[in-house]
Amino acid sequence: MVFLHNPEESLRPLHPAQAFDYFADACAELDRAADVGLCAAWGVASWEPGPLIEALQAGTACLRPSTLMVRAGLSLDAEQLNAAERLATEFDIKPDGRWGMSPFAGSTSDEAWTTTDLSAFLAPEQDPTSVQAAFRLAFELPHCTRLAVGSSNKRHLDELYAATQLEVIPGAVDKYRELITSPG
Repeated sequence: MVFLHNPEESLRPLHPAQAFDYFADACAELDRAADVGLCAAWGVASWEPGPLIEALQAGTACLRPSTLMVRAGLSLDAEQLNAAERLATEFDIKPDGRWGMSPFAGSTSDEAWTTTDLSAFLAPEQDPTSVQAAFRLAFELPHCTRLAVGSSNKRHLDELYAATQLEVIPGAVDKYRELITSPG
């Protein structure tokens, strides 16, 4: 998998039509690389999807990546969450092609992840750490099937792997989504 990483940084200063052309050209190059066997597939990894959505709306047709990776988790505000989900819709990326990244906004030792009780989001009779609960919830905000994290600590990776088995209460996630995205 090869990702076009953070394309919005290059596109942001351009006029939307020019941004679309640049982005469409980059996608075409990645598609050619996959066609000749330089990679099995390609995707787009975006930290801030808004400028990318603007560029896509300025054009008519762009090759679709097989995978979209965006920031995920409880650290996203409503605008970021909506943009991530909208970009997946713009590309028509099915859930199995949606990946999340940076579910802890850079650090699991931040007080938000070590002290916040997230049990209201999880089915009863589970006993996760706050980090585990936050990690599991990142699969829902936005909906994704994989999460990219970095760690050289095997214990931490084992903890995150165990979190994938946690059962989420969909209604609680829906209510959270509604609360952060409702005006006022």
